[in-house]
Amino acid sequence: MRRTFAWLALAGCLLTLLAGCGKPSLGPRETAEAFLRAMEGRDFVAAYNLLSADSQATVTAEEFKAMLEKAWSDAGIAGFHVESVQAEVLSATGTRASVPYSATLTKTSGETAVVYNALSLVRQDEQWRVIWPPVR
Repeated sequence: MRRTFAWLALAGCLLTLLAGCGKPSLGPRETAEAFLRAMEGRDFVAAYNLLSADSQATVTAEEFKAMLEKAWSDAGIAGFHVESVQAEVLSATGTRASVPYSATLTKTSGETAVVYNALSLVRQDEQWRVIWPPVR
C-alpha cells in the first residue's frame, strides 16, 4: 500500500512539473505565420500580442488596432489573404530573423494585388516576436 501511494505521489509530482513547463516556443517562421494569420482575420489584438517588447512600448494595443484599421480603410483594403510563408527563414543570426511571405490584398474596388515582403523578428525571453513597424 505504501509503495502504491509513493508511486502515485511521484506520478503526481511529475505531472505537475510537466504541466508547468508550458508549450514550446514557436520558431521565427511559426511566429510570423501566426502574426500574418491574425492580420488576415483582422484580429489586431492577437497580432499585437506577437509584437516585440520594444514595439509594444511605442504603441498600445488600442492604438495599434486603430492605426491598422485606419490604414486599411484609407488604402481601401477590403481583404488580406496570406498566400505563403516561406518555409526557410531568410536569415537567422543570433536573436534576429527575417521571414519572407506573400499575400493578396483585395481592394474595396475588387482589384487584387499580390505583395511580397518579409517580417523582421527578434528573440526575447525565449520567444520570437515581430518588430513593428516593419523594417524597410
